[in-house]
Amino acid sequence: MTKYIPREKLEHLIWMPNGSIPTPRSRFASQERLNLERQYFFMAKTSTYAQGVHALQNGCKAAANSVHPQCTLDDGNKIYRPLTFKENIGARVHDYESNKDSEERLRLFQRWNNSCTAIAYQKGTAKFKVVPISQELIFIPEDFNQSYMKIKYDDIEEPELEQYTAIYNEALTPAQVETHPAWLAAVEGDVHLLKTYRDIVVAERKTKTAMAFGIQTEISEDYLRTLFVSDLDSNSNAGGLDLKNYGGSFLRVVPVVSAGGKL
Repeated sequence: MTKYIPREKLEHLIWMPNGSIPTPRSRFASQERLNLERQYFFMAKTSTYAQGVHALQNGCKAAANSVHPQCTLDDGNKIYRPLTFKENIGARVHDYESNKDSEERLRLFQRWNNSCTAIAYQKGTAKFKVVPISQELIFIPEDFNQSYMKIKYDDIEEPELEQYTAIYNEALTPAQVETHPAWLAAVEGDVHLLKTYRDIVVAERKTKTAMAFGIQTEISEDYLRTLFVSDLDSNSNAGGLDLKNYGGSFLRVVPVVSAGGKL
């Protein structure tokens, strides 16, 4: 039986100096964990998604005073996890707004971002679900070398989406982005964050359409893939990434004070 952590138990336990979390200066209230006390950097690319997850977890374990997000398991243990799709978007927005007058504003847009958010498909249908924090992806074996993970779709307790209710696999207009059901599910309903991110993409790309949401068709069995957001040159598209053939590209969160030290 496919196991998923209950959403109410998926709390982010992040250690901060002096045991307190400073009030975020970002205007996104829902992004309280993405604040100016932290910064983000790309881990080295890996050959597979699974290798990237384990490299991220090992790097966080080895670091002193890691502030990278964790999730809590039923037994009380904690594990470092990749950022969610929403957190990746929030990191890009935060970094952009913190460096508006610098070329550095686009540094997090230069590579695609993997996440621990999953997109799950149902066999023989056009139905799918977005899972904000997928235990399957967090606990993926390091030697996993398949394009997707087999699951039991009906065990996933998330709202169901269907490809015929919106435009998929095509670039979207700004108006279509802010009402797109899959994009909204991917950012966990944060319309303000989505609209702000869309405005950044449109302004930097200088294009009328972008941000396609790609999904798979002709699903032969229940399965899931990681939900990723592509680089800016690829129009910041989103979709379910092949776990085997496209490698791992993860953001890691570190304290600002660690920028010149050992991570």
